[in-house]
Amino acid sequence: MKFSSLWRKHAVIVLLLAVIALVACLYQTQKVGFHEDEVYTIASAVNPGNGLLTAYEDNLMPEHGTPVWKTSQEVRDFVTLTPENYFNFHSIYRNQELDNHPPLFYILVHFSALLLGGGFSKYTVFLINLPALLASCLVLLSLLRRMGLERFRVPALLLYGLCMGTLSMVLLQRMYMLLTLFVLLYVDSCVEFYRSGFTWNVWRWLRFGLICVLGFLTQYFFAVYAAFLFLVTLGAMLWQKRWRTGLGFALSHGLYGAVGIYLFPPCLDHLLHSDRGISNLSQGGYWDHLVEDLGHLARAFSLPLALFVVVSVGVAALAVVAFRRSPGPQRFYLLLTFLPTLGFFLVTVKFTSFQELRYLMPMLPLMVLGVFLVAGLVWDFPYKTRMLTGVAAGLVLLGLATSTPNGLYPGYAAYLDAARTYHDVPFVVVNDNYFNHMKFLPEMMLYHHSLILNTTRGELEVLENDPLLEQEGRVVVSLPVYLDQSALLEQICQSTGFHQVTTLCTSPNGPRDREVKANLYLISR
Repeated sequence: MKFSSLWRKHAVIVLLLAVIALVACLYQTQKVGFHEDEVYTIASAVNPGNGLLTAYEDNLMPEHGTPVWKTSQEVRDFVTLTPENYFNFHSIYRNQELDNHPPLFYILVHFSALLLGGGFSKYTVFLINLPALLASCLVLLSLLRRMGLERFRVPALLLYGLCMGTLSMVLLQRMYMLLTLFVLLYVDSCVEFYRSGFTWNVWRWLRFGLICVLGFLTQYFFAVYAAFLFLVTLGAMLWQKRWRTGLGFALSHGLYGAVGIYLFPPCLDHLLHSDRGISNLSQGGYWDHLVEDLGHLARAFSLPLALFVVVSVGVAALAVVAFRRSPGPQRFYLLLTFLPTLGFFLVTVKFTSFQELRYLMPMLPLMVLGVFLVAGLVWDFPYKTRMLTGVAAGLVLLGLATSTPNGLYPGYAAYLDAARTYHDVPFVVVNDNYFNHMKFLPEMMLYHHSLILNTTRGELEVLENDPLLEQEGRVVVSLPVYLDQSALLEQICQSTGFHQVTTLCTSPNGPRDREVKANLYLISR
């Protein structure tokens, strides 16, 4: 086929992919602050010792230790990939062994940091997420083609690629965009396998194996989604009495799992004992968490929660109607699209310690696929494709006009401005845990000296008679908004002997993925 013919056939899709990439890039340039997990992601991919900057000497976390001042150069060095660590992959493996995530994504972050010169950058993970987003769009197009839904390519790409949920996840400096790509690749492989008449050969064995192993080594939640997709596909084989093929398919997946465990044995401890493992089965509040997660999905598509629930129930009802009316292949497509997505949602609500959109991200493209699958099977009328394109474009434009993606933290600019103004003043980050201070590392790279204090260990006492504070006569303090500001300020004033408190920045009410959630004070004599 000549280039001109190919261009006429695919020009709109190419242009739409370019628009998706451009919008994502424009939002990325507006990113100012970070979630603590985002900074930890980059640090654990480039730092050979530990991805967590601690308050103590030599970055250790002793049972009883005294916090020490960190210089801005120390903090910059902590999140910088140095030449001697360019190929130090063992440290990445060890860092993730200490954490509760598999190592593949962090290896990619390591290479991305290398491409950018090794320094801390908000573009480090974006260089991975943007290609993953575009690749997931291409896989979605492949699924639409295999299911006979090519006429819905434009509205499906619009609704998936430009919805607030997808844009938020491509901006999030974490592995969930890559996870989504591997889930989509598994779904596409299942559809291709079905369309081949369940012909099991070496190529398909390798394809499923690579997707399963790489997906599992990206994020453990891949195994949850893949398990439901596997069961639906295996059930279709058994329904067609393909016993031998089904046995080979099942045994192969057992081998894929064994390979994943062999490559990263710490996964067993993570899955059994971490806050992403089966130990979370004991946590309560399931129905509250379910409603909260439904709210995240609704906001992902710029819909009110009530309307989202009504639409979801309506689409599910139409899917049942379509299943009753449709022949075998379409029934398989419906089951593969809807049942694993529902199962993944219900399981994820139970297993996650925090209700956030990132854990639900793999659902978004399959929800979009389900809508257009039902639209293609249930009813037909003139200009249906144009109408659905208009609806998808309307939702996207509504989201772009009335909202912004999560994770930009525009309010953090004021905190960075304060750090530039008071860079020579000692900076104290107060928290009630060992981790959340990571999101303040961009500030700590500007202040000449920074100190991390944990209130649960009574560490505010180290401010008493501190030589640096006595010399400077003032200190900038960051306090989490959820702690008692008055009590902490009073304790700090008593410890330092400073009594004049000036508020520099305050965090407005809002979700944690949009606001800094800390107040900044200048305390002086």
